[in-house]
Amino acid sequence: MNCIEFRHLILTDPSAKPSEAEAHLETCAQCTRFKQEILDLDSDIEKALSIEVPEGLAARIMLNQSLKQTSLLQKRWAQLAMAASFVVAAVFGATLLTVQEPDAGAEPMLAHANHQPHEFSDGEHEPISNEELEVMMAQLQLTASLDNVVYAAVCPIDGERAAHLVIKDGEDQYTVMLVPEHSPSKMYTVDDKIWRGYISPHPAGALAVLADANDEQAVARVREVTDKLQSAIYLSAEL
Repeated sequence: MNCIEFRHLILTDPSAKPSEAEAHLETCAQCTRFKQEILDLDSDIEKALSIEVPEGLAARIMLNQSLKQTSLLQKRWAQLAMAASFVVAAVFGATLLTVQEPDAGAEPMLAHANHQPHEFSDGEHEPISNEELEVMMAQLQLTASLDNVVYAAVCPIDGERAAHLVIKDGEDQYTVMLVPEHSPSKMYTVDDKIWRGYISPHPAGALAVLADANDEQAVARVREVTDKLQSAIYLSAEL
């Protein structure tokens, strides 16, 4: 079982413990951390939804029904309905806070892309060799099956070593970053004045694929490129 298969399994059933998954956990610290994060998330949601009913509540409600006049009863039920709405709102809010985590890694990724040290235009840069790309990716225990990479380096992003690539496919150009120590829970959309693209979870960390916001053709293909890169970059341990 590789990292992608393991993470699909855990997202489907966090408590699943097939022998293949247990064997994978013994050799993959990143997937071990990923599983623990998912289990913690489930636990937080369960706690948020576990609302104890006060002891004797049903009996008190029945007593109110029998002793109070209809107008007082209606007032009481209105109060209970209001209290219930506050409880539901609190639970729903807590769940949202738990599930929809902000993407803390987006800002440093975008800041690094904004200071990209090379200009890649007018076809002046030829693709680097597969050997050069392999050597660079190996520094992060990664490997990749990619064409048209015109720039590849290991760069510090938010204090972590990350892969920084520029891929030029005809007139379309994409900045790609993979930060191993960052693991978003879902795909996030990047849409600002400079960049359009996505930051998505990857078995090796966080994968950012960005296109110039003014390049309509590249922006139109950025999701397609993101999907391709998800399977084109992988952990060396998966080989």
